[in-house]
Amino acid sequence: MERRDVREMITDESRDARNRHNVRTETENSDTKRHQTPRHTVNYCSCLCFADGWKCYQSSLYYVSSENKNWTESRRDCTERGADLIIINNREELDFLKTYGEVWIGLTNMEGTWKWVDGSTLTSSFWASGEPNGHTKKDCAVTSKHLDKPEWNYYPCSSAFKWICEK
Repeated sequence: MERRDVREMITDESRDARNRHNVRTETENSDTKRHQTPRHTVNYCSCLCFADGWKCYQSSLYYVSSENKNWTESRRDCTERGADLIIINNREELDFLKTYGEVWIGLTNMEGTWKWVDGSTLTSSFWASGEPNGHTKKDCAVTSKHLDKPEWNYYPCSSAFKWICEK
């Protein structure tokens, strides 16, 4: 069997497993009110760690880009991979991301309200001190470049950064 065929088979199997075991439910935790992945789910991604550039953490897969694009192009890349820009659910997930420096996340200011790519409103956040400070045309969020202090900053969506997809 060719390597490509095996990879497609693993991807199909993991997608089926996720559909069966990783149903998103409406829960509330101390960080945010949104659709959360329950912690009791099977960690379906263990067989896919590091396959095709995807990394496994907790119960999600993450793709970290190697090039820079604007926010819209970054999101498009994620959706073409069957994912979306990352939604940060907790401090642990933010800490996991800190080694990647400034990367686009799935948070944008839509008509004066910060929302995640799944449409949920931002309820708790990890903004850098003084952010967001009301600058116009800075409507997309990135993780901080400071490794010792993981937090968010915001930039014009036309800026170019690496990005992280999550599925």
